[in-house]
Amino acid sequence: MDAKKFIISELNALAKQLGYVKLRYRYDEDTTTHVVEVTPKVAYTSSDFTSLEIETWKKFFARFPDEGLCFITDDGTVGIDDVEGEEYAIQGVSYAESVSMPQKTTTFYRQEHKRATAAI
Repeated sequence: MDAKKFIISELNALAKQLGYVKLRYRYDEDTTTHVVEVTPKVAYTSSDFTSLEIETWKKFFARFPDEGLCFITDDGTVGIDDVEGEEYAIQGVSYAESVSMPQKTTTFYRQEHKRATAAI
């Protein structure tokens, strides 16, 4: 399975497990980084999502150590719309766009297997 198919499979599982989330995915060929936008912000900051995100990250880097994986929120300085390429989107059955998202946060993962979160 290639990295894109793996990510899409994982996003489907995340959306199923967390019914209140919307996920958008694009691949940035220039930086070999897979970008996943998580909405709403409360989903991104939840412990449920964080646990699943870490598991996804571990599985991804075990298979694709030379590529990047970046989870972002829809209110960050750099958004998924800044990434060129085909988009894949899925949302859980109870997702509601009316949830407010007051902070801007971006999380980056690289092959060093370290998590760095920057409040913007």
